[in-house]
Amino acid sequence: MEDPLTAFMYAVQVMNFLKTLVSRTLKARNDSDVDSSPEFYIESFDENEEHDHFNSFQQDVATENEMLSNEAI
Repeated sequence: MEDPLTAFMYAVQVMNFLKTLVSRTLKARNDSDVDSSPEFYIESFDENEEHDHFNSFQQDVATENEMLSNEAI
């Protein structure tokens, strides 16, 4: 660099470039966060369906526990 003014101008250009790069990265990150947010919905259950789900879960746990106890033997 021949003089301090030229060095300063290059430094300002680099800082502007970095500012632009960071801004674009943050914008892209925020856009992807919005796009990937899960969609929540409410599923209606009547009492029979809820009871069936609970029984199915209990059966799955019992089967899994039985398999684990057989493997331990």
